[in-house]
Amino acid sequence: MVTLKQKVCSYLYRKIAINLPRTGTFFNMGTTVRVFLCRRIFRHCGLNIGIDKGVDFGLGYDVEIGNYSGLGINCKIPNGCIIGDYVMFGPNVEVMSRCTHEFTDTTIPICLQGMCLIPKTTIIGDDVWIGKEVLVLGGKSIGSHSIIGARSVVSKDIPESVIAAGNPIRVIRYR
Repeated sequence: MVTLKQKVCSYLYRKIAINLPRTGTFFNMGTTVRVFLCRRIFRHCGLNIGIDKGVDFGLGYDVEIGNYSGLGINCKIPNGCIIGDYVMFGPNVEVMSRCTHEFTDTTIPICLQGMCLIPKTTIIGDDVWIGKEVLVLGGKSIGSHSIIGARSVVSKDIPESVIAAGNPIRVIRYR
């Protein structure tokens, strides 16, 4: 259940905090305010996290972020995303929504088929590094200790302890 405090903090985040200066400027004032508000919005918010300028997380009520994790500038994180401990997001990373359009019936236009009814949670394990401008499709999981190369499209689940990159993504090697 969403509380009034969550709604107010979400409003303040979207109207003020999202545009405060980047991490590393003005004594990290922007990051401090963003983290303060997110602790009151997210389902779980770990210790010593970083949320840079322009990070958009939808309503944020179902977001979980672990200890020592950071979201880079202009990242987009949907509701229902679970981020582990020691996760690094590069700039402009986008995790897609956990629901997609239905498309199974070819006799009906896709735009009229509606959205899937079973939401899928995107899970990012512990100690993961996601490079610049990566796109993670909704409902996918990235295993712990993995590295995702810049501008990759994560269109399938990624196992633990791998380096993966490309479009479509593929495992390059194990760590």
